[in-house]
Amino acid sequence: IAQSAYLLIKKSYRQIILNGITIGLLYLPWIPTILMQLKNSEQMWMWPVNETLFKAVLGNLFFGYEGTPGHLWSTMQRWSALFVAIAAYLCTAKKIRSQVTLVYVWLIVPVFLVLGISLIKPIFVLRYLIYTTIAEVLLVSTFIFIIKNQRVQKVLTIVIMLGLLFTNYYVVDFHRKVPLQTTFNEIAARVTSNDVIYADGPLIYYESRYYAPKNVPVFLYNPDKIVMPAFVGGVGMPQETWAVAFPNLPQRAFLVHEDGSYEVKSKEL
Repeated sequence: IAQSAYLLIKKSYRQIILNGITIGLLYLPWIPTILMQLKNSEQMWMWPVNETLFKAVLGNLFFGYEGTPGHLWSTMQRWSALFVAIAAYLCTAKKIRSQVTLVYVWLIVPVFLVLGISLIKPIFVLRYLIYTTIAEVLLVSTFIFIIKNQRVQKVLTIVIMLGLLFTNYYVVDFHRKVPLQTTFNEIAARVTSNDVIYADGPLIYYESRYYAPKNVPVFLYNPDKIVMPAFVGGVGMPQETWAVAFPNLPQRAFLVHEDGSYEVKSKEL
């Protein structure tokens, strides 16, 4: 799509048609799969895009920031504004405009096309657009390279490198794997064969089954009876694995949350 947009700018209409036919033929075997995915896309859980994402998307792509921790959104918006300014400058620089046009289109067209579609139907996932980060890196590198003042050049390079190092180091603690094994060691000391374990979400259902004592049944706590999408392993969570209510005493339900905490729940007779 980006290359076609570039050729359109260059008015290479014949090349656009040839490229379109070639790509269409290559994709032909995948059309049935794509149609099936579109049919099942209603089950996908995507966050709707908003103004904050539009303002921060270039910063998010460059630093690999997916929204956690939440207080970095404003920082990503500032970085995004800087990258927009860099891209705008390169497009107005006559000496290198022709060299960066394809890279510029490579970055802008896919990102904002997906964002635009997501205003109608949410399809935006940052990691699916990670390939556009290459174009962003090339644009930033080109901008740094053409700066004549070496001091400014070095300072900007250091600032960007420090930003990358700090961001990727800082977010690690917010993405650590939840120690569910510790949680289930505690549960194992309290649970009996008459009790049950409820996973409070599909993302920990399979891990709960793995770590739970073998003589204790595990269910997905799903009081709203939501059909789980395929991308979270919904095929292994049919209706018979759901629990929609807590058991009556003396039976207990150990409700395990996604953050590794748990509660003991029951209904009184």
